[in-house]
Amino acid sequence: MLFIPIDDLNSWVGHLSGHPQALTPNIDRLAKRGVSFAKAYCNAPLCNPSRVSLFTGRLPSNTGVYGNGERMRDKVPDAVTLMQYLRDQGGYSVQGGGKTFHGSSPYDPDSWDYYNQPERKRLAGERDAYLPKEAWAPWGPLEVEESELFDVKNVDWAISELRKSHDKPFFIACGFTKPHLPWYAPRKYFDLHPLESIKLPDTLDNDRDDLPYWGKRFAIEVHDVSGARNFATQGEDHDMVTKHKQWRRAVQSYLATISYVDAHVGRLLDALDQSEHSDNTIVVLWGDHGWHLGE
Repeated sequence: MLFIPIDDLNSWVGHLSGHPQALTPNIDRLAKRGVSFAKAYCNAPLCNPSRVSLFTGRLPSNTGVYGNGERMRDKVPDAVTLMQYLRDQGGYSVQGGGKTFHGSSPYDPDSWDYYNQPERKRLAGERDAYLPKEAWAPWGPLEVEESELFDVKNVDWAISELRKSHDKPFFIACGFTKPHLPWYAPRKYFDLHPLESIKLPDTLDNDRDDLPYWGKRFAIEVHDVSGARNFATQGEDHDMVTKHKQWRRAVQSYLATISYVDAHVGRLLDALDQSEHSDNTIVVLWGDHGWHLGE
């Protein structure tokens, strides 16, 4: 089994028609070969509880894991994860890399026979010249060798595993950290989505008026929502994006990081197709929850 979690991926995928300018030929070709669940909903709209729910088969109301800072084993020490079940009941070897559970570490070492942990560098992209440093805008094109990027290193590792012969059935999880913020990707993926032609989502100016208290509070808590730390000190996300004319840039950057992920999903699929495991391997590609860019 090749298991591909993608972080913060919404319906902006070609065959799902979430955005008319989404370019995801590789995810689309995978969908054509199998089943695409167009009405699948996550159990929690946040990384950690969503992933814990998927890997344990338990709802957040059962695990007690509702936030990103909680540890699964502190809440449900007896939980049997998907990987543990496959290993103990099915005789699988279980390996992972990238973001599977919340974070890029093994998170739950008992679930893995091996976990790939390449060096992760902090890279900042190009910013608009007129944008003040304190403004929240963690996105833009990178001038960097693609092979240096964390997601690419994990794909390289997964490809090396697919090329091997295995004496046991395998579960290989290759988790992508993008298109989670910050939306930095090599420039060539931004070139696929020219800024001047970007189409913005349709929105209502008063769209949040009917939200309950906690919905409104969640929308304005910049640190918690974006994880952008010091990028925002002047106000909430929406106000910062509109004040500094960043909405179009944000949409472009999200589309670019999706295209970047899709390119490397394609590398995984090609490697599987060219391997001895192509006829007996299940591929599961999923996103932990969606993302809004003004809708």
